[in-house]
Amino acid sequence: RGPVYSFFSETLAGLPSIRAYSRQRDFADLMAARIDASTRAMWSQRMAERWLGLRLETCGNLVILASAVAGVFTSSVYPGLVGLSLAYSFRATGLMTFAVRQVTEAQTQ
Repeated sequence: RGPVYSFFSETLAGLPSIRAYSRQRDFADLMAARIDASTRAMWSQRMAERWLGLRLETCGNLVILASAVAGVFTSSVYPGLVGLSLAYSFRATGLMTFAVRQVTEAQTQ
């Protein structure tokens, strides 16, 4: 379990003692600090994921552009194969982005 959930459950278990010594404000401040640290780490991970996703989408779009240009300027290729290569290029771009998001999500767990 994460540090925020652990601290929260420990605080709930020790709530009678916290109230007896009037330390509610201290524990609320500690909880806020832990939530801030957790949110900061999550935000950094999300931004890195977005940055990498943007780069992958750009690479995928370049592959699609190369497939389209090759299909247009090559006269001996059957048009159905050009369409098939474009369809696979679109699919590969989406799969790359999905795979990166899943890997980053698995690493954070």
